Amino acid sequence: MSSKFLCACTLALTFSLSPGTMLAETVYPVLASCYRGPWEDVIWDKANPEFMETLMQNGITPDAAEEIGERVCRDPALVGKPDLIIDRTRELMRLASGA
Repeated sequence: MSSKFLCACTLALTFSLSPGTMLAETVYPVLASCYRGPWEDVIWDKANPEFMETLMQNGITPDAAEEIGERVCRDPALVGKPDLIIDRTRELMRLASGA
């Protein structure tokens, strides 16, 4: 049984959130990496540990990193669409930081 990945690409996320927030910009690249499994449908999809670790390196709390990973990796609309994965990850990071 082989595994497929929704996306295993490095996202260089350097963006301003809003003045006064603790997370003004990402310091480290975020690796959006999701386990897809052998199915076409979103069944066992989940964030790989390195996805959550790179979110936490950028100031995202462990709980928020887990939620971001879950929402990005289990969204059927993002399967096979790296640009949308980047946009959604950025959006969720902004929300998690309170911006």
